[in-house]
Amino acid sequence: MCPADLYPLFPNPPPTERQIIGARVRSYRKWARRKRLLQFYALVFGRRQVRTPAKRSCQSARSSSVILRKVTSGTENA
Repeated sequence: MCPADLYPLFPNPPPTERQIIGARVRSYRKWARRKRLLQFYALVFGRRQVRTPAKRSCQSARSSSVILRKVTSGTENA
């Protein structure tokens, strides 16, 4: 039997503490770079304006339909 045939039987060793710390440092640097880039874009191009709709309902369409159904079902039985 060739050693290559047994390769899938050996699980990957768990990451060492050094690898875990290295991965966290890389992740931190990646997101710090991304944050700096977004701050630069906001400074140069300005922040995006979020428009709210003119008619803003306090309740969703689904909940209002449930309320309407309850009201109309009460009148049908009467």
